[in-house]
Formats: sequence, C-alpha cells, structure tokens
Amino acid sequence: MTLLRINDVEARTALDRVTIWRLERSGRFPRRRLVAARTVRWIDSEIEEWIASLPAALLQEVAM
Repeated sequence: MTLLRINDVEARTALDRVTIWRLERSGRFPRRRLVAARTVRWIDSEIEEWIASLPAALLQEVAM
C-alpha cells in the first residue's frame, strides 16, 4: 500500500485541492487518512480505482 500526499493526488487526478476536498466531503472521492497530527494521505489503490470508475468523457472535462 502506497500513501499519497495531496500533491500526488492532484497530479494523478488533474484536480486542485479544493475540488478534491469538495468531492471528498460529498462522498464522491476516496477519503483521506489521518496518519499523524496535521498529516493526511490517500491510499494509492483507492485513487486508482476512483480514476478507473470515471467515464472517459468526464475525465476530459475534469482535465480542462
């Protein structure tokens, strides 16, 4: 299991941190994990599954 920082998640998803947090709060994005005080990470496999679950048209929209 690989843990990703917010910068890694932004690079893989082409989303900015505000959009990631909004999607996460609405339940449409994998939840972050608290690994230490003031330190959060996302699980790599959960991010990859989320990306794979998106329709191709939506990925193109998000990248714009």
